[in-house]
Amino acid sequence: EDDELDEQAKRRKRALKWLKDSDESDSEDERKQANEVRARRLQARGARDEAAAKRQQAIDSEADEEDLESEFKIVDREEALAETLKTQYGIHDGMEEDDVVSKTKEILQQRGRKGVDRQLQLNKMLALLDISEKNDFDTSARATLLGAILSHYVDQRSGVFNSLPRQAWLQCFSYLGRLIAVIASDASTIILTGAMEKSEDETVRKQQRSATNSAVAGFIEQLDEDLYKSLQSAADLSSAQHSAGSSATTGAIASAEQYTERLADSYRLAALEFVALCQFKIDTSVDEGEAKDSVVSRVALKLMDHLYYRAENLNKLVINKIGENLKEGEKLLSCNLANSLTETSSAEWDRLSQLEEGSSVALVGSLAACVYNFNGPMATSMKVVALLRQIFHYANNDRLKEARRLITVSNVHERVPPSLSGAGADVNTQVLYNRALAAIGMAHFRAGNVAQAHKYLYELCGQNRCRELLAQGYSRVSTMRGE
Repeated sequence: EDDELDEQAKRRKRALKWLKDSDESDSEDERKQANEVRARRLQARGARDEAAAKRQQAIDSEADEEDLESEFKIVDREEALAETLKTQYGIHDGMEEDDVVSKTKEILQQRGRKGVDRQLQLNKMLALLDISEKNDFDTSARATLLGAILSHYVDQRSGVFNSLPRQAWLQCFSYLGRLIAVIASDASTIILTGAMEKSEDETVRKQQRSATNSAVAGFIEQLDEDLYKSLQSAADLSSAQHSAGSSATTGAIASAEQYTERLADSYRLAALEFVALCQFKIDTSVDEGEAKDSVVSRVALKLMDHLYYRAENLNKLVINKIGENLKEGEKLLSCNLANSLTETSSAEWDRLSQLEEGSSVALVGSLAACVYNFNGPMATSMKVVALLRQIFHYANNDRLKEARRLITVSNVHERVPPSLSGAGADVNTQVLYNRALAAIGMAHFRAGNVAQAHKYLYELCGQNRCRELLAQGYSRVSTMRGE
């Protein structure tokens, strides 16, 4: 029996060994097969990557050829245009300064006429500007050309409610910055209009310089108005989603991106407006008085328009953005002719933005003071607008004491009826007055003064005309979406 047990044990051991050797052999074969499969896959992937690299190289080569070809085409077009301007219109690099001024006046005389090729006129002015800068002609010739180019872009607007395309607006912004820099670089620089010539008489020179500053202020107002229209036609992402549905469509996202780009443009424009404001203030070639205060007030009002309606926390971000743009003087003015002006403007902005521990209330008050100093024909209406904006800003930031003092001492209610149907003020001023009252009422409500809040808000809300009196919900954009 013991021998049989030993024999069974031996057979069992041999069977276990055979199974073990068999498993190891199978595992080794499987590993070899797996390695072979992995190697084939890596080889195939390498081949695919190599083929993709070759395809991309071919695409890049074709793109480079296309870019080179397009560059050659652009150069050919520029050469053809230069040849056309030289042979047909007498515009070339060898022109004298008097010839440039004469050609500029000739172009200006054709503005607005029927049958005039606007693009050709623009090409002529750009060529003349390039010649003036290359030959370092008188700054008045350059300023006149820049003013004519800006007028050309303003004429491109196709309707009252339409705005310039953003690319055209940016070009216009660039030329406006260069115009401000050219004017700041030389106190004798003027924009020549019609048959105007530079005068040797000091009184006439001051009048011409004053008219030039007024023209620059007009360009600033037009660019600001155009940007406002563009923001009205765009929408932020939440508004776009609301109009298109719960999900963000491609159109909604594109509209939101456009809105964001335009907001960034508004910070740059505000910075340029402040540079112009500083230039008008320190311009010694214009006497102190009505003419100087007029342009200062116009630009200060536009700058207030960027700040007064925002709360303090948002205004701090906006003020910082404007300060960052002011520090990039050459980029802001698209040239380096007025570095001292941009440095002065940046330092002054930093000083104003640090008043009252960085409160925007002090900055808005400083801008309003620029308007209060004006005593010209339009002074009354401009002062009322500045006052109402300052009151709104006080109330919106819970500065009730200052807001109530301003609205009481100024007796503004006697000059602006608190109704859209009233007489004595334009509709925009009446709406601004109603909004100032609403802001004071809401500030009282936030402070817990329910009785005072009711006093200010009852007249607006009692007739169920609140949206009408505050001009809410009647934008052209919402009407177009509804249609």
